[in-house]
Amino acid sequence: MLRMTVAPQAVTDSKGNVWQARSGFSGGANNGDYSASYDAGTQIKGTSEHSLYRHELVRMDSFKRALPNGTYDVTLKMREGWWTAAGQRVFNVTAEGKGALSNVDIFASVGQQAAYDRTFRVTVADGTLDLGFNASKDSALVSAIQIDRVAAPAEQESSQVVTRMSVNPNATKDAAGNTYSARFGFDRGDFAASYSGNERVAGTSDQELYRSELVRFNSWSQPVANGTYDVTLKMREAWWTAAGQRVFDVVAEGQTVLRDVDIFKDAGKGRAYDRSFRVEVKDGRLNLAVNNKKDSALVSALVVAKVTNPASNNPNPTPTSTPTSNPTTPAPTPTTPTPTPTATPTNTPTPPTSSTNRPSGLLFDSGVFPMHRAGVATAFENSRGKKLDVITVFPSRDNWGSMMGAWFLDNQRIPADFKGTLDVGVPLWPNDGNLNTAAAGGYNAQWEQFGRLVAAKYPNAYIRLGWEMNLPGWRHAAYARSAEQWKTAYRHAVNSIRKGGSNLRIAWVVNEGPGQTDTQDARVFYPGDAHVDYIGMDAYDWWPGYTSPANIAKHLDSQYGWNFWLDFAKSRGKKFVLPEWGVAPANSASGGDNPMYINFVYDWLKTNAQWIGYESYFSESDSYIRGDLFTNNQRASAEYKRWMGQLSAK
Repeated sequence: MLRMTVAPQAVTDSKGNVWQARSGFSGGANNGDYSASYDAGTQIKGTSEHSLYRHELVRMDSFKRALPNGTYDVTLKMREGWWTAAGQRVFNVTAEGKGALSNVDIFASVGQQAAYDRTFRVTVADGTLDLGFNASKDSALVSAIQIDRVAAPAEQESSQVVTRMSVNPNATKDAAGNTYSARFGFDRGDFAASYSGNERVAGTSDQELYRSELVRFNSWSQPVANGTYDVTLKMREAWWTAAGQRVFDVVAEGQTVLRDVDIFKDAGKGRAYDRSFRVEVKDGRLNLAVNNKKDSALVSALVVAKVTNPASNNPNPTPTSTPTSNPTTPAPTPTTPTPTPTATPTNTPTPPTSSTNRPSGLLFDSGVFPMHRAGVATAFENSRGKKLDVITVFPSRDNWGSMMGAWFLDNQRIPADFKGTLDVGVPLWPNDGNLNTAAAGGYNAQWEQFGRLVAAKYPNAYIRLGWEMNLPGWRHAAYARSAEQWKTAYRHAVNSIRKGGSNLRIAWVVNEGPGQTDTQDARVFYPGDAHVDYIGMDAYDWWPGYTSPANIAKHLDSQYGWNFWLDFAKSRGKKFVLPEWGVAPANSASGGDNPMYINFVYDWLKTNAQWIGYESYFSESDSYIRGDLFTNNQRASAEYKRWMGQLSAK
């Protein structure tokens, strides 16, 4: 562990830990400008370590520290002592050349004179930890740095850049001295050096890199070794002046990995904007394509890095939720005690009541994930012959700015005549956030704002907060070793969401089957009855497919299966929800176009109807699952429609 203050002399905290004197910073006139405090007598809120947070360093560009190769958690400790409003100090942090924190605004998060910590994970592969600081308003600020070695083997991944390419016809160097090759591999495309002359691109020191742009291209391809790659697209909007004027999807290896990219909406005009995704290459060639929705896709540069020992080989599209299979081998026996009460109630519980005035006229709320397309939702509704009560959506989750984007509420995603409500899947923190800040309440203001955003149009929406936390293959997974932190973060988020919309309904939802993090029992992550309105699970037709009575019985009666989680919901006096379910013919462990699975789901839901809150079919056509109904999967579609006539409320 490394503890370092930005003071020129060591500082000892209240627990006796020594924070060594500042070293390793560079940039600015003095390798950063140091101040002991702008207000030495002020008590700093949220901490007892006043002497640690009073020190500050500003106007630095970078930090270097020799470290053994490995994975580290880096915590920046900060306190805003100068500015008095949000937006006056905003900066980004890079680690090993990749984005680690974006749009850090201390005042917006905790106000003035309050301790503020942000943590990110980084893998060091060259013996030196390199951090970069890039401010879009004023300058970066740090009071102290803590670096902890991470010992989790599953998270020990590293990457090596294999391609840096500008869309310029000539090679370009970035501010760090890296060479970006001249443009290659595109199918068509129109190039411009800049629409903005010598106007500076905000948020970056790589002016020439972002001034170049290529539009009206169809695809890009490059031969690469088979494996896992992280791809970063670098962009800047110089032409359009409002959100919705340039919108496009990005497809990698036939799968949509970025949806509804709108540079202006997320970053504004004339500002550097990066989007990254992970992709698996199996045919010796990395293939990217675009799907233009408004105007045409735009890119300024592209970086491809090969990932060694990836934490997960399953792509995680944004904003779509990628379902993940149940484990094929047992997970380790949990060491964390099982919370009480257990899933089996001692008395026969009484189901909570809820409104039966729903558009579908069915026994419970019924809906669909229509891939964020209003036309698909309308067609699905017409095909099944029943109105939709629920439409499932997934806001963007790159950062708080993108999560606050209201695109998932507009009439391109939700039909104008829709009378139901939403099922909103959101993680406990955005991709550039972390558990430590969430558990400290550092995102409370953002969650309240998010609650207001949703409640303004759908005041009783279901908020599926921190869903599928028992899956390890993504940034927001929960682990028993930090379960108390995770539950604290959940409570903070719920309290704040309810401030924004008092009638919003919180759904605590796991993935079916034993947990795949460091405990099989996801109940250790249950935050308590006061912070949950519904309990549920997501369950797809796989591992194994619901193709025989024996397979169905395994899903139904096994520990952490259908009846287990229903019993747990009953024991807490909560209704059960099934926000994601569907056939998955693209998966080799599924039942294919499987009407037996559809019949099982609706028969079970009908049997337990008094305990069911809502269900939403995951009608996704992308190549990783191909579970869409009424456009594919004819047998499953026919069975689904047959059940619509058997679920009407009396």
